[in-house]
Amino acid sequence: MKTNCLTNPMKMACIISLIILLIASNSFGQITRIQTFSESDLATTETIIKDDNEYCRIAYKDLQTTEEVGKPELPVKYVQLLIPSSETVESITLKSKNMKQITLEKKIYPFQPLLPTSDDYIEWEFCQPNEDIYNSE
Repeated sequence: MKTNCLTNPMKMACIISLIILLIASNSFGQITRIQTFSESDLATTETIIKDDNEYCRIAYKDLQTTEEVGKPELPVKYVQLLIPSSETVESITLKSKNMKQITLEKKIYPFQPLLPTSDDYIEWEFCQPNEDIYNSE
């Protein structure tokens, strides 16, 4: 007597378990984060500095800036991902779409040392741009 796998409860349970396992194995272990940026949130200003050079300052709504003295002060988005301690990260892939290049007429303002909040601080002199970076392509 032949039995159809669909009428045998044990075989049916095994098939359903395999399907669930196959579907679940493709979705576990992968974290996807999507971040979009709008050009309308980007702002540029021109600043005249003490050394009579003119620089462009770039800002983006709700973003911080890089903080390496003498290097270009650029908007940056920091992302933190929570990874369980039992897991290891094998790779991180960044994909960008619809990139737009913006041409600036001035150099980007170099990040300056942070000012101390005490009353007796000495005002810092303007930190010149790092020429190795500013003269590179």
